[in-house]
Amino acid sequence: MSVKYCAFPGQGSQQYGMGADLLCSPHFQQRYMKTTTRILSYDPLEVICDDKGDALNRTLYAQPALFLVEAAIYTEVVSARMTPDLMIGHSIGEYSAVFCAGMIDFEEALWLVKRRAEIMEEENEKNPGAMAAVIGSNLDLALKIISSSGLDIYPANYNSADQLVISGRRDDIDKLSDEFTRSGFRFIKLKVGVASHSPFMDELSVELGRALNSVNFVDPSIKVLSLTTLELFTKSNVRSLLEDQIKKPVLFYQGVKKLLSTDKEVRFIEVGPSNILTRLIKRISGRDLCIPVSGNEAAGAINSVE
Repeated sequence: MSVKYCAFPGQGSQQYGMGADLLCSPHFQQRYMKTTTRILSYDPLEVICDDKGDALNRTLYAQPALFLVEAAIYTEVVSARMTPDLMIGHSIGEYSAVFCAGMIDFEEALWLVKRRAEIMEEENEKNPGAMAAVIGSNLDLALKIISSSGLDIYPANYNSADQLVISGRRDDIDKLSDEFTRSGFRFIKLKVGVASHSPFMDELSVELGRALNSVNFVDPSIKVLSLTTLELFTKSNVRSLLEDQIKKPVLFYQGVKKLLSTDKEVRFIEVGPSNILTRLIKRISGRDLCIPVSGNEAAGAINSVE
């Protein structure tokens, strides 16, 4: 029998209309939506379903929306059909994993995600940053270009053997665009306004730490692997791991490689609105090991991981 892992994607995977059917389901409405609107002070469905607006591309709204949708997919679709052996989350997706593993209750988890989004939105307004994806077969060369540039640019996400996301000031990111292109890389600026997962987040992590210290955590009922340190979350380390996460790179590539080396018969389920992690896991493993589950229409696919 295969080992089953759940993977929760991060910001950038959001889509208009995502998870609306699950958020509108009687069970989710009764169990969570009253609390949701009280904590957020707005109806997230209005943001998620407003395809003529731009709110869902703002960190302030995108992160709570992703958390809600991922929580809904897991609680309404996945957990009814299987219990995973372990969970991982990419950036804000790690908060979904921590909640779904039973480490924190829904109200405090949503408040924490909201506070993280507020802190990052404030930073975006005061000190705008940028992130970009660097795609190519020679990531050692990409890291050399960064280190020799003399600019304040940092690796932010190690997504696969041929994809790196970098963070820095907007002007500095723009300055390196031509050099990466000349060196044979694809260079794609991302639609974010902060230099996440870098030392630019040091002050924000202190503020986030205060928020983390005000909520309650327990040990997980399902293992969660940190993609900051590649260690398992526990009640004693969860605050420090989530505080450090915002200022340190996401080791998605290294985390997936670690899991693949530990268990040979591995299957992943991507719990989110897109197939971003599904495609990355295929690039890392060279195999179709991940199934994206975004709603009830994909529920039957969960059985194939058995």
